[in-house]
Amino acid sequence: MEALTPDQRQQLTRVNRLVLGFGLGALVAMIGLTLPLPWPVLGLVALAGSAALAIKGIALAHRTPLARGVVVYLSMGLALLAMFTLYSIPLLLTWGERWEYQQCLGQTQTIEGQDACTDQYEKATKSNWANLIDQLRG
Repeated sequence: MEALTPDQRQQLTRVNRLVLGFGLGALVAMIGLTLPLPWPVLGLVALAGSAALAIKGIALAHRTPLARGVVVYLSMGLALLAMFTLYSIPLLLTWGERWEYQQCLGQTQTIEGQDACTDQYEKATKSNWANLIDQLRG
């Protein structure tokens, strides 16, 4: 097996850095999307950044010898990011209700108060979804 040229080493290093950046961005996105508001905003930004790094990494890996296996990894990662995106859509559509629910839970100290917050959140969310569906129907 031949030794890598300096140009090939440089390209392989760039691919490795893109893969590392993608992995870290996906981790930040996953954690950010599960934290209380407003942290999901960071998750959404990390989600977009990770997708950009994955696409750039796929393009570079196609041109780099010894890095073509990375294409499979990054493609599967993009599929995972697509699932995160589908997870975040309801989060965005119910942002206001979730924010009010979170604030309500922060102000209450009793089980009854928490139950009231949950009931209020469920009613507001159902109303929001009903309005959205009505708008989509025309």
